[in-house]
Amino acid sequence: MKKILLVLFVCITTLSAFAQCTPDPTTPNNGNFPNKLDTAWVGIPYNMVVTNAVPLDTTVLVTGVPISVTVDSVKILNFTGLPAGYTKAYHPTTGVYPGGTKGCILVSGITNNTALVGTHPLLIYTKTWAKAFGIPQTPQLDTVKSYSLIIAIPTSTDVEDNSNNNLFKIYPNPTQGFLTAVAFLNEANNATVKIYNSMGELISKENATVPNHLLNYSADLSKAAPGVYFLEINTSQETIKKRFIVK
Repeated sequence: MKKILLVLFVCITTLSAFAQCTPDPTTPNNGNFPNKLDTAWVGIPYNMVVTNAVPLDTTVLVTGVPISVTVDSVKILNFTGLPAGYTKAYHPTTGVYPGGTKGCILVSGITNNTALVGTHPLLIYTKTWAKAFGIPQTPQLDTVKSYSLIIAIPTSTDVEDNSNNNLFKIYPNPTQGFLTAVAFLNEANNATVKIYNSMGELISKENATVPNHLLNYSADLSKAAPGVYFLEINTSQETIKKRFIVK
């Protein structure tokens, strides 16, 4: 049968026994999103949510012949390879995802141990139940081997997004509170500046003037939780965004 991949997306929340994730409703209804984990930075809280969409119906090849099957459910049997300091949580908590639904996995943690810098391969073991022509099929066991958690030491070069606007700068990055963003924009009028955490939650929103196409924006994030954030600039002509870190 078609392999159902189940893996990991990023939020900035405090790790707790009640940590949960929310599936992204905007993803397609078949597959896992995103298909690559964000980098975990030493000394920075890490949360990654992967939305997994289990199809209700799919097609598999049996001796070269396409056969339509109905997916009853997929269950995560085990998840191994996370380095010390990182844990996982499922939603639903049983790790069972019925066909035609979306679930997610939240991987959270933090490390100050530079000895963990490097690539940590992850293994996700799943079991899929399905029916063909209304007849239950033998459950399929799969092992997802394509995901790794990379741990690195943050630098300003690493944490900035590669924006197409070469005159869009954020500094200092990482920051311990105060942040300045400078951007040369196509529009010489007004802009909206938004800051999101890595879960996509809006942290702040302000209107800013753009004299002579130059935006100069400052923010005080001294009360923000450490983690990864995004600064987005919107005008009537463009939207640009960069990632930054609060220590």
